[in-house]
Amino acid sequence: MPDDVTGEELERIERLSRLLGLQTLLAHVAREIGPALELQPVLQAVLGAMRSLMDFRGGSILLVEDGHLYVAASDPAVDEAVANLRIPVGSGLAGRAVAGGNTMYSPDLDHDDRVDPVIRNTGSNAEIKSFLVVPLVCLGEAIGALEVDSASIDAFDDVDRTVLDGLAT
Repeated sequence: MPDDVTGEELERIERLSRLLGLQTLLAHVAREIGPALELQPVLQAVLGAMRSLMDFRGGSILLVEDGHLYVAASDPAVDEAVANLRIPVGSGLAGRAVAGGNTMYSPDLDHDDRVDPVIRNTGSNAEIKSFLVVPLVCLGEAIGALEVDSASIDAFDDVDRTVLDGLAT
């Protein structure tokens, strides 16, 4: 690297490098889960890919069952109160992401009126400050969501959204 490269430019180069690595990782994940017949190994492969590309406190894969989202897999494991939550599709950030097929981001959950206060204050959710969720799409249909969260305010950027979008489709 030339000596005149600023810290901001170096950060941008590193982010672009991560994006180029994303294609390789997505191809690897697709090969890994292609022949899988059981759901849990597929979910763990996706969580592993998320963890290798992003910095987050917690990440989960939520699936739809009977019109509600539930935590099907997480890294790290969620506490029992969060595991028992059933979020109606269309409610809260994750439910809205699934219902509308759109990425939802809250840089500060404490100042976001889209957030369900009951879900916000349940168990380990109370530690979360920023939250990013994308619909999990299979054959063109939203079947759940991928989410990451952080204890820091405004922890996620456009690169993080691109990573999750890529994994979700």
